[in-house]
Parts: sequence; structure tokens; C-alpha cells
Amino acid sequence: MKRDMSKIFNIGGIILSVLLIIGLKTFAAPCTGMVKTAKGMEIPMKCHWLAVALIYLSIAVIVIAVANLIKKGKTSLEFIGLGILTIAITFDKIGIGKCKVDTMPCNFTKTFTIIIGAFLIVMGIAQLFIKNEVEL
Repeated sequence: MKRDMSKIFNIGGIILSVLLIIGLKTFAAPCTGMVKTAKGMEIPMKCHWLAVALIYLSIAVIVIAVANLIKKGKTSLEFIGLGILTIAITFDKIGIGKCKVDTMPCNFTKTFTIIIGAFLIVMGIAQLFIKNEVEL
């Protein structure tokens, strides 16, 4: 029986993205604290904005994977690019970053996000080297 590997990778990307969204809303949720500005207003900490950006990136992965499921295409470069972006956005120098305090829950958020991003990159690289149909 032949299986279309690109279909399996696209479904895997959808599963990883849904897992990231669920994780960001439940067990890997970032900090909920607020920062007081000089004018006395309170705004969310930057890890809140990290989670918002990651949810949008996850939605982009889902849309790309569904589009490629419909047109039966590969998502290798898209997964590699979005995986790199998912990891890069967690660092302070090039992305949004997380809180400076090491005891805050956003440290686990960053670790969880890096793992999901690494899986996306590995799936993208694997698609470059695996033929589209394999015998299972």
C-alpha cells in the first residue's frame, strides 16, 4: 500500500501547530503579570505578546498545511522557515523574547516552543530527502 508522505507531513504540521496553540493556552501558558508604565498604566509583559505571535505563526502553519493537503504539495521550505521563525521569536535579540526572571512560567513556554519549532524544521528537512510516495 502506497502512502503519500507529503500528506503525512502536512497532517503532522497541523498536529504540531494545534499542540502549540493548546500548550500556550494551558500547560505552557506564559506569564499573566502586568508591567506598570511610567504613566501608571498597566500593560501585559512581553511574554504575553510572544504567545500572541506564536498563535499567529501556528495558524499560518495550519493554513499552509491545509492548502498543501488540498493541492497535494510539499511543505518542506515552509516548515523549515516557520520552524526557524518560531524558534527565533523566543530570543530577546532577534525576536520578542521572554521575561528576564528565570522563575517565571514563560521559561517553560520558551522551551516548549523551541521543541515544536525544532520538530517543524526536522519535518521540513525530512521532506527534502524523502520521495513523495513510499511503500508501507
